[in-house]
Amino acid sequence: MKETNVLPWVEVNEMMNDEYRQVVVADALSHCPKASAELNKFALDILKKTIQVNGFRSFKASAAHRKDTGC
Repeated sequence: MKETNVLPWVEVNEMMNDEYRQVVVADALSHCPKASAELNKFALDILKKTIQVNGFRSFKASAAHRKDTGC
């Protein structure tokens, strides 16, 4: 039986160029509607922790700001 060599994720990630990485992410996100509620929550939690948009505040942060400043 032939043995399969599995590369660690770090090595695979280093081999991907930005275009291919974008295709992988788009493909994964397109499958979200088909995923279970538990898997969708897991994915959303990961995305919220890893993706930061400069100048964007979460609803919770802006609600706290409005409460403190009256805005």
